[in-house]
Amino acid sequence: MREAIISSTRTKSVKERVEEIEALGLTVGIVTAYCEEFGGDVSSVSLTDVSDAFEGTFCDDVSFAKEFAKGSGLFDFTKASWPTTCIDWGRATAEFMQNFTEIDGSYFALG
Repeated sequence: MREAIISSTRTKSVKERVEEIEALGLTVGIVTAYCEEFGGDVSSVSLTDVSDAFEGTFCDDVSFAKEFAKGSGLFDFTKASWPTTCIDWGRATAEFMQNFTEIDGSYFALG
């Protein structure tokens, strides 16, 4: 009986943590990826820290760099014309990624 009570208490705690994570628009996978990179445990890591560092989920670094450039106003793809259409996105991304890390498609700002 005691084990059942302990188990249900742990389950409730896990359920509450998942609800906290989802309320911030995150997923357990994103929080797990953050913990793998920066340390900590999913059950106790600061979700504010995770949320502040999380930049989104993308299929590759170049897609992330382009979306970041677009979202920050650094590059307007709707008005792009030569020579801006000739950007070497591979090289630009390599420099850009020095400030970010990627884990399983989730991108996080470093420091």
